[in-house]
Amino acid sequence: MSKFTLIIGVDAAHLHQFMYSYPTWIKHKKELRDCPTVIVYDRTEINPRDSRLKELSKINSNIKYFKWKPPQDLYKTQKAKMFAALLSAPRWCVDTPWYLQIDTDSYAYNTDEWYKEEWFDEEYKFISNPWGYTKPANAIEIMDNWADNIDYFKNYKRLNYPYKEGSPKIRHKRIASWVIFCNTDWCKKVVDLVGKDTYIQLPVPSQDTFLCFCADRSKEKYRRFSFKRYGWSNTSNTKRLIKNVNLVK
Repeated sequence: MSKFTLIIGVDAAHLHQFMYSYPTWIKHKKELRDCPTVIVYDRTEINPRDSRLKELSKINSNIKYFKWKPPQDLYKTQKAKMFAALLSAPRWCVDTPWYLQIDTDSYAYNTDEWYKEEWFDEEYKFISNPWGYTKPANAIEIMDNWADNIDYFKNYKRLNYPYKEGSPKIRHKRIASWVIFCNTDWCKKVVDLVGKDTYIQLPVPSQDTFLCFCADRSKEKYRRFSFKRYGWSNTSNTKRLIKNVNLVK
């Protein structure tokens, strides 16, 4: 049995990226060829009969699809909509102890070993890339205010990270989840704190911010690990992504 399920979130723009990046994943990282795989897709932008979905199923018969179609105008931005999808999906379509979420603008460029089996036996709640700031600057304050009213956090102090009024961001140690392994049960537990409905509304519309805050405030362990040192990279510019992918095919 696989220890993790691969989850990918796509709307129209990100499905376009995924068609280029995914072949590099399964070429260079053999573990991703046979693991359970779930594509969470925005039903308002992608038709289930889209030929690209059929093409992906031919590449990997393990792929399953999870339709994401929240009520219109529930989310203020497309990013908020898809972040909520990625955090909700494990509750409905992951049966493995861990899940692996990879952004569509990530690509693999060699066959180096890129994770350790012992990670899954440790007390880590997630493993992801190091990052050094959060936007907006008052994001942690917003999360603290939310957590003050949640029983799960009642025995833990506010983080109270200081920030400068007018600054666009707050600097602190955190993660950037363009590649992230996450403990499934823990993710389900903290997402349920937001609500048990399918279409959750995060206190701050960022899965990275949410996961880091929940772990930091409740004193849970996680690991910051640079996947860029082990055969992974990413770029949000689609033209640059395609160029880079063509170099590692």
